[in-house]
Amino acid sequence: MPDRRSTALAKVPEITLAFWVVKILATTLGETFGDTLSMSLGLGYLASTGIFALLFMVTLFFQIRRAFHFIDNGLVGECPSMRTLRENLWNHIFTCDIQLYETT
Repeated sequence: MPDRRSTALAKVPEITLAFWVVKILATTLGETFGDTLSMSLGLGYLASTGIFALLFMVTLFFQIRRAFHFIDNGLVGECPSMRTLRENLWNHIFTCDIQLYETT
């Protein structure tokens, strides 16, 4: 039976490559669009920061709405265990306690 640690370490290069690809694309596109709004269109840094903050808030709203829709409508059943599952899933979306995700 494979060791859990060796299995996790085997996935590190894939995760690292995906992380750097997303990071480089996000940084490049973010700086490009930020410069376009602030410099090329002449809106200034404050206005372009406000536009991107608003865009971030709108996308965050839709992500949370999507999670709520899945938890509320995607999980079928009205028994107490399903209600508890829905409540725990919703609470874990906003958790700040990383120890809940650690396995021993």
